[in-house]
Amino acid sequence: MEQRIERVDNIPLIVHWLKKMKIHEIIDSVFIPHGNWKGLSYGKSAVVFLTYILHSLCHRQSGVEPWVNEHKAVLETVTGQTINDKDATDDRIGIISRWKFDSV
Repeated sequence: MEQRIERVDNIPLIVHWLKKMKIHEIIDSVFIPHGNWKGLSYGKSAVVFLTYILHSLCHRQSGVEPWVNEHKAVLETVTGQTINDKDATDDRIGIISRWKFDSV
């Protein structure tokens, strides 16, 4: 097993506040994933995406997957979830970013 030193920065703080605001619970109560959806729920995926946006100050979907892979250990520790390779793909993040809340 390879050891590496990773700066934690503000990721735990961002995830803490998103959890405290119950973002994942609110989203999961409104949006039900398709039966074939595997991995993180919509709400937990949204927390990862919002953490990426706030941490990197960038909203581009193409950067989420490499960012998650770079910070995977910290994200798994603070979210308490196992994050798979497919949980942060452009397709998944695209589904989340296209939601329309005006009809909810």
